[in-house]
Amino acid sequence: MPYASLFPASGILNLPAVNLSSADKLFLFLFIFRYLRFVVHFITGCFLYKPAPQKEKPRYTNRDVAVIIPTVAPYTKEFIKCCETVLVNRPFYIVICGVGEKMQEYVSDVISAHRFRERFPETEIKIVHTKKPNKRQQVARSSLEVDPTKAAICINVDDHVYWKPTFLTYLVSAFEDPAVGFVGTNKRVIRTPGGGFWKSYTNFLACIYLTRHNFQIRSEPYLDGAVFVVSGRTYAIRTSILRSEAFRAKYLNEHYLFGLRGPMNVDEDNCITRWMLRNDWRIKIQYTPHTEILTPLGNPATFYGQVRR
Repeated sequence: MPYASLFPASGILNLPAVNLSSADKLFLFLFIFRYLRFVVHFITGCFLYKPAPQKEKPRYTNRDVAVIIPTVAPYTKEFIKCCETVLVNRPFYIVICGVGEKMQEYVSDVISAHRFRERFPETEIKIVHTKKPNKRQQVARSSLEVDPTKAAICINVDDHVYWKPTFLTYLVSAFEDPAVGFVGTNKRVIRTPGGGFWKSYTNFLACIYLTRHNFQIRSEPYLDGAVFVVSGRTYAIRTSILRSEAFRAKYLNEHYLFGLRGPMNVDEDNCITRWMLRNDWRIKIQYTPHTEILTPLGNPATFYGQVRR
């Protein structure tokens, strides 16, 4: 059997020469690529990453923020809890956008029933609607209610996401850099045990999926300055961008399949991420215990749909 020496001059260690097949070479390449990528992400994410620090005299505070909540299910307990955790952070505005006039009236009744305006008088609550359940249209419609001179930052939050009381204080620090236009956060799925093996297993998959997502977006900016996507569950964007004609033209009229199909409704987070990178805005991931969002999985079919997309 032929031998290949690792130390040919000294003869310290001799190993048999290996003739690799094409399949073996392909496997070896993919293996090295996969785990070299992991090592690089581990180094950048764990040793190089630093969140934006808080300043003694910050340019922005929670009072410079408008929160947009597009909803199609204002009758759920998740929606109520979402509103409460947002209001505890005392933003300047909250704009809730339902679908249709009846849902707008229902949202208004919910807000009144829980006395949100009386309990949180510092925050102005506005309620609007669109004709169709389209998240992009709901966000765009809501942004028209925001005065950029009063709220320089808009935060979009899904109606089943929960914030910590310190969320806004730590998140807006990322905008101290004037080159930053888009900010994402770390997230965690609320583990829901029970409900049978398959439901529990699906919930577990969603938990580890978001954990990997956190790890990846925390690491990537140190490689090429980009992020593969900022999650739409909660993101912050400068109001001036969200209201600009150039951004809205793309956001509301994105097509696919060589422009033959569209406009798209889903994947608005990917659309915003691409637009920011193409227009030379920096993206910052504010990954801290204070900015971690919590979200229940809900119906397992929702997770399956996200995986298919």
